[in-house]
Amino acid sequence: MKDLKIKINSRTALPDGYTESFIQRTSLAIEKTKLNWDSTNWLIDESKNYYKGYRYQDNKRILEVILGNIRTSFVNYVNDTNNGVNEYELMNMISNWTNDLTDDALSKIVNDGIIYSAETDYWYKFEKTWN
Repeated sequence: MKDLKIKINSRTALPDGYTESFIQRTSLAIEKTKLNWDSTNWLIDESKNYYKGYRYQDNKRILEVILGNIRTSFVNYVNDTNNGVNEYELMNMISNWTNDLTDDALSKIVNDGIIYSAETDYWYKFEKTWN
């Protein structure tokens, strides 16, 4: 599982099977990361396509993005390595992985989830003004 990469590139439905402690840990990491982003005035950097819109503001939605993409990354990994597993085995793999996840690795995943949300807000705002 060392070559597993978590890719944040969509919003998916919030999957079942995560422990309450991991959901809480991830939620706290989202709040902490956003406080850091807000304190550094990240919106001033015009080289980034970020916007503090609805998707950025909604921590539950960011959590859904992160947890859904963790699951999707696992499904893709299992399919790519031909390790066909059933749903129970998949959720066991994810649970074991989340138990071993370091704070630094979680921070990167959370940051990616926030960036995805802020970029989506930016492009949605841009689309609205396109015409």
